[in-house]
Order: sequence, then C-alpha cells, then structure tokens
Amino acid sequence: AVDIKDSELTSDEDIAVMAMRSIDDVWKRPPEDSTVKGEYHADAGNSIQISNTNLHVNRASWNNAERPDCYLGIMGGKVKLNTVDLKSPREISIYAIREADALTGVGKSGTGNALDIEGLTLEAAGDVDIWGGKAQIKTSSMQAGNVMVATGAEVKMSEAGHTETLKPASDGNHTLYLEDVKITGEGL
Repeated sequence: AVDIKDSELTSDEDIAVMAMRSIDDVWKRPPEDSTVKGEYHADAGNSIQISNTNLHVNRASWNNAERPDCYLGIMGGKVKLNTVDLKSPREISIYAIREADALTGVGKSGTGNALDIEGLTLEAAGDVDIWGGKAQIKTSSMQAGNVMVATGAEVKMSEAGHTETLKPASDGNHTLYLEDVKITGEGL
C-alpha cells in the first residue's frame, strides 16, 4: 500500500505513484526508447491513498526530439484521492486496475478496482485518463486537452495513448458516479 499525506511532490519530467502486486517492465534505451515488455498486476489490496497533497510536473516546455516523459501517473489496485492537486504540462493518468499490458494497450479491472476521488484539482495540457472498475468522483475540477473518465471491465488504448475501445461488464456493476464535478477539455 502507498499512503501519502500532507506532502508536495514535484518533478521536471515525471511522477509515477504505483502500488502493484507485480511489475514486469523492460525498456529499450535511447535512441529507440521503447517498451519491450510492460505487464502490471494488482488487486484491491494494492491500494494508493493520497490526501492533502500536491503532485506537480513542472516542465513548461520540452524538446520534441528528446521527448521526455513529462507525465503524472497514479496506478494501483484501488485508488483514493482526497484534496489533491495534480498538474502536468502533458498527460495525467489515474488507474485502478487488475492488470495491464503496455504492449497491447489493454487494461482490465473488476469492481473491486475502485477509484474514490474527492476534492481533486487537476490541470493538464495533454490528455487525462481516469479509469477503473468503479469510480466515485465528488467536488472536483478537471481541465485538460482531452478528458476520459470511465469504468468498465476492459479498456484498449491506442498507440497514441487515447482510449480506443471500452468494454463494459454485462453485469452492470461497473458504475461511475459524479457529484459536483466540473470537467473542461477540448474533447470529453
């Protein structure tokens, strides 16, 4: 479990907060800088709880030739955010997953892979993906290029990192609840 309270985390390139049962990551180093293998497994016991905290990636500009990561990611079996401020000049992702494969872009969640978010302030120039088996978001504000907030049994991401397909479970238990939430983006 990961528990972060009353803190401030800042970086010029990326911040990744993860609580996983297992991670199998293999990367090629520059100049290719690509994923060879990326498998992630978690259950609800692999939880992340962040409260009264700022997580900011501060790079205001970056060189396309170098393509630094410049992202903010939170991924665990269960994720709870309370009074959290997230900022990134590119992407932000928040996932409650059972398993994910970086090569195929497929992520899977059960209803125990829950997102519980309240008092979130989120600002990103790029895409924001918030996905899990169940999600409850209250009293929050999100501003980004494109915003995807969804629940389901399986999600497939494209190579560009955008949601390609979302497969809901037939049992209807993958619920998304929003209350007093403001989302502003170029595409929702």
